[in-house]
Amino acid sequence: MPFSVRRAVVAVPVLLVAGAPLLGVGVGAAAGTAPRIGGCAEPAADRSAETPWAQQALAPERAWNLTRGEGIVVAVLGTGADGDVPQLRGRVRPGRDVTSGGRADDDCAGSGTFAAGIVAARPVTGVGFAGVAPGATVLPVRVARDGEEPTATGLAAGIDAAVAGGAKVISVAVPPVAGNARLARAVADAAARDVLVVAPALDDRAAAGPDRDAASRRHPAAYPAVVAVAGTDQAGTPVGAAPGGAPAGSGSAAGDRSAARVDLAAPAADLVGLGVRGPGQVADSGGEYAAAYVAGTAALVRAYRPEESAARVKRRLLDTATRPGARVPDPGVGWGTVNPVDAVGAVIPGERAAGRAPSVALPERVPADERAVDRALTLVMVVSGAVVVVGVVAAVVRSGRGQGWRPGGRDAAGTGREDTVPQRNERGAQQLFDSRERFPS
Repeated sequence: MPFSVRRAVVAVPVLLVAGAPLLGVGVGAAAGTAPRIGGCAEPAADRSAETPWAQQALAPERAWNLTRGEGIVVAVLGTGADGDVPQLRGRVRPGRDVTSGGRADDDCAGSGTFAAGIVAARPVTGVGFAGVAPGATVLPVRVARDGEEPTATGLAAGIDAAVAGGAKVISVAVPPVAGNARLARAVADAAARDVLVVAPALDDRAAAGPDRDAASRRHPAAYPAVVAVAGTDQAGTPVGAAPGGAPAGSGSAAGDRSAARVDLAAPAADLVGLGVRGPGQVADSGGEYAAAYVAGTAALVRAYRPEESAARVKRRLLDTATRPGARVPDPGVGWGTVNPVDAVGAVIPGERAAGRAPSVALPERVPADERAVDRALTLVMVVSGAVVVVGVVAAVVRSGRGQGWRPGGRDAAGTGREDTVPQRNERGAQQLFDSRERFPS
């Protein structure tokens, strides 16, 4: 099944309102919409000020007061990335084409640019779409051309090139392949070099029909060091296909999905992102884009927490994911949907000594940091102090009554003579509580 057939790039206005589908792209438009076999994607000219649903759902901008991913290189393994697109200009390195040599900062097919935009497109006035980590740098590595099927050997060469190019995160922007020893070795070498690989867990092209080979196409996500990402739609339902060709969410898929390892979920259906050779946006769907959302989040974490290893970053992504209603790990969405702001800012139990608490006020929803604990302790101390004062006053009053003193500044005979020390303590207590009530004799 050619890689290009799965794509659905449509250069149309991309307005999203109140959950309505994108204009020109219906729900489930991952396959068969405007197929292009050969040739290049049309220039993207249409722009929209609306914020895409996936961006609204993940809200990565809430982490930007902590970091935007500056200093982190994310390799995007796909069809290349158009470095002249306005929202990526200055963010894309020349890269490497492992299919034929040369650079990879151009893109005929468009899917690599779409994934790169999800990772690092910078916000611009008048455009709603922006990437997860707009401060990160993209290293494009071309591992497939339009109309070509990606291979395990090609992906292995791409991973090696990404590691050599200084990437700290690798986003696999092509469908899964059948693994081999060469690919397994490349993934192991990346892990040994402290590089985090993020890849789609499932081959969602098989949703278009039965595919007997789909069960074998689940690499590199099947390797334990890789973050395996499943795609979801606007309702949070897994999309694509389980190994064996069964549609995600079907009764048979639940069993088939047990063959695939899913760590996290992220948006993959009816997405809006960058087109090529123009300033506009296009619509597309695909599991490789879910992986790009997670890769962008990993870039934020690696920028803000440089002391954390790739393995620790993966664990953090899983620990801070928005949990599904079911028990985790769920066969469809793993540990839940990636949560950029919590992944960056949350303090995870047991890692305080090795990591660092956030140094600025956390956005809403991030678990409390040490300052919040300090405020809580201060409140407890104030309340405790008030309780002690009340106890002392009550003891003084009881003592005074036992000695026969009278309130109101008069002695027992009513002569107006100043009473004893307990009486003066009573007047202090009355001032403290702002009450003129007389104590009974």
